[in-house]
Amino acid sequence: MLMFFTLINSKYLINKESLNRLETISALSVTASHEMNQPLQNMLMHVELLETSDECGEECMKRIGKIHECIDRIEAILNKMNNLKSIALDDYTESEKMLDLDESSEIDE
Repeated sequence: MLMFFTLINSKYLINKESLNRLETISALSVTASHEMNQPLQNMLMHVELLETSDECGEECMKRIGKIHECIDRIEAILNKMNNLKSIALDDYTESEKMLDLDESSEIDE
């Protein structure tokens, strides 16, 4: 009986630890999103001003398109970070792990 309660308690502690990790990662994600949103919006505003400028030729418009793609990609990453459902880790290097946003997020792409 003691072994049963020990097993249940250890599973509870593991689940609680996982929940704490997810809450911490989620808080960090919200902070990152909040802190990055203003510079992203500022970049977007300046890119849109360049697009409407008479001085921007074809090459400039191609580069602006690339900047738009990068801004959209950053926004998608931040959106995934803000919609975490679990913690799924992946190998970044031999000695480091990173959060697998595709597996960890509620958002499918």
